[in-house]
Amino acid sequence: MAELINLPPLKTETIQNDAHRDNEVMRAILERISKNLEDNTKAIKALAKSGSASLGRDGSAISKKPNKDIDEIEREDKVPVEIRVCFLKIVDVNTLKQVFVADIFIQAKWTEPELNNKTDSELEDLDVEECCWTPKILVRNIDGEPDEITTWYRCRRDPEGGHPVVYQRQRIKGTFIETLELKDFPVDVQELTLQVSTERSEVEVELMEDKKELSSINVDTFMDQQEWNVYEHVESELVPTTTEFSNSKFKHPKLNLMCHVSRKPGYFFWNIFLIMFMITSLTFVVYAIDIEVPQGRLNVNLTLLLTAVAFKFVCAQNLPTISYLTFLRYRRNREMESKDKLYLECKNHKDIEAEKSRLKAGKRTNSVQPINDIQPINDEKYLLATDAV
Repeated sequence: MAELINLPPLKTETIQNDAHRDNEVMRAILERISKNLEDNTKAIKALAKSGSASLGRDGSAISKKPNKDIDEIEREDKVPVEIRVCFLKIVDVNTLKQVFVADIFIQAKWTEPELNNKTDSELEDLDVEECCWTPKILVRNIDGEPDEITTWYRCRRDPEGGHPVVYQRQRIKGTFIETLELKDFPVDVQELTLQVSTERSEVEVELMEDKKELSSINVDTFMDQQEWNVYEHVESELVPTTTEFSNSKFKHPKLNLMCHVSRKPGYFFWNIFLIMFMITSLTFVVYAIDIEVPQGRLNVNLTLLLTAVAFKFVCAQNLPTISYLTFLRYRRNREMESKDKLYLECKNHKDIEAEKSRLKAGKRTNSVQPINDIQPINDEKYLLATDAV
């Protein structure tokens, strides 16, 4: 007992350190509780939005079931959704990869009768994603994931009909797939198509072009003006489609919105057509070589033929692998045919010279052997006839 009584008293600094450590622990516990409350709040909002869901370990909804009331509205009538597209910027049109890079604005609007009892101020402050039906708009021909996508909503009353109208607006930056028609290349006109569709079936949604706010294209921001001309109009076409990854028996509506660009052919005229014309024109040089030297004609013609073949392989690098002839390839093939004809003509000249040599030596081939019942022709007449041919 004496030893316990004689223990030195605790220092003030030790007590303060323990109190500080306890405060840090309490602060960490409070922060954890606050974070759990936020996660629970998000989970409750997700449940309210989806109608029914199961929760994972982190409190998030892992399975969703559509809201019963919204599902009933979808079955009762077919919702018309008006689509407007604006091509804000077309950065590049790649002929070899058959894609185009663009910045696109998409607006979808539809009426929402369930919001008739809302005031204008309540409509402005309304959270559309949480309490309204949405058409689930998507772009089908985007290549992979978009580089950037922004979605926002707005709700206001239609000044003409008085019904609340919900606007879904998206801005998408990315690469879009386009199958180019290259039969008239390089004097071709291409359609750059944006395939706007929805995850809902055509029984639920009817996509149509917005007649009041027309689709448009910003021609001033077109980045590939050195190679293409862009037109100001935008066309639309409604095409029903099926979803490959869905087991639904219903078709899904798809609205194609197309702008048009035409290729500037000057580069190809000066660098391909003109070069091929010059190579083809040089084949007439063979007529400057004496007919008695057919091997010289053949050498010149074969050299130009190999030059044209090598140039053809260089030009093929600017075109995708396609199974049909373009205008450019057709013209190149015609020029190759003219070289082949000239080659055959040179070969005929060689055969004629060879036949002349045989005749001068008194050796006739079987092809010119006289028939027994006909009087033989002398060599001079045959040579004159051969020269005329």
